[in-house]
Amino acid sequence: MGKFTIKDIARLANVSSATVSRVINDYPYINEKTKKKVLKVISKTDYQPNALARSLVTKKSGMIGVIVWDLASPFFSEIVREIGIECREKNYQPIFCSTEGNDKIQAEYIKLLLQKNIEGFIIATAHLHDPQIERLVLRGYPPVVLIDRRLQTELASYVTVDNIEGAYIATKHLIDHGHKRIACVSGPENSSSGSERLEGYKKALAESNIPIDQNLIIPENFLWAGGYRAAEVILSLKEKRPTAIFCSNDFMALGMLEFFGKHGIRVPQDIALVGFDDISISSLYFIQLSTISSRKIDVVKNAINILIKKISNPDDDTHYGIKIKPKLVIRNSCGCAKYPSNIVND
Repeated sequence: MGKFTIKDIARLANVSSATVSRVINDYPYINEKTKKKVLKVISKTDYQPNALARSLVTKKSGMIGVIVWDLASPFFSEIVREIGIECREKNYQPIFCSTEGNDKIQAEYIKLLLQKNIEGFIIATAHLHDPQIERLVLRGYPPVVLIDRRLQTELASYVTVDNIEGAYIATKHLIDHGHKRIACVSGPENSSSGSERLEGYKKALAESNIPIDQNLIIPENFLWAGGYRAAEVILSLKEKRPTAIFCSNDFMALGMLEFFGKHGIRVPQDIALVGFDDISISSLYFIQLSTISSRKIDVVKNAINILIKKISNPDDDTHYGIKIKPKLVIRNSCGCAKYPSNIVND
């Protein structure tokens, strides 16, 4: 026989379709003998209830919508992996969507996920001013928690690493090792992580009375190609070239390493480099990128816990804003480590 329907189950169990529905949705006050009989038929036929139809009745789909910026980014692919692990441990099914930085695609995914009756959103795409996400938050339900991003207005709950502190620590580390001409390859200023990491870089320079040279601040896009372009700009500075670079994420730092390698610029002998995020590839022996750990596991765990708390209590209108303390991971690219993966600043 082909795919079984609820009517087939009712016929085989000699009960009504309504009774089968009540058993599936775990309604109280059902005769235990009847319940066991229906469950036995379901087990034998391997009947699979329509998840969407069931969720419309129970208001519980067991699904969480996860919208990320770009799965091609190692950072976001690692975030997605951790979200998957954490959701499964909490008995939720994540649905992953990648917007590729496109607002139209983001809007389509939001509409699709709402149609699937998801119970909550984890979003890692928001700009500081993001009307789509702001409207979604103002709906009130399903609840939204931002990860690695926050809105300019205090609308949505968020969990992120402390970007200002992380960038400050990275830049201060370079200053403490004698560097004064330190470039910053910054991320998009319309994202909280991009603007805050630039702020942390400037804070470290100001504290050490090092003038900010706008020629050494190179705005880019958090992508590998952006780092490659930024390295080309730095190489063109010639006699005004910096001795060290704080790169606002590891993905761009990898692009910089590629360009420098092709043009005979040695890291760290000719120029020191520190990234941000501590993606897995950064620890490889032939890369050994010093970086700031963005504490991805801790960020994800906190975000999922907040979301489930809000799902369980729809009246909870608390605004949660959590910033996780970053860690400096010293490897070879900053020029001061004999041994890789020596983590300081715990």
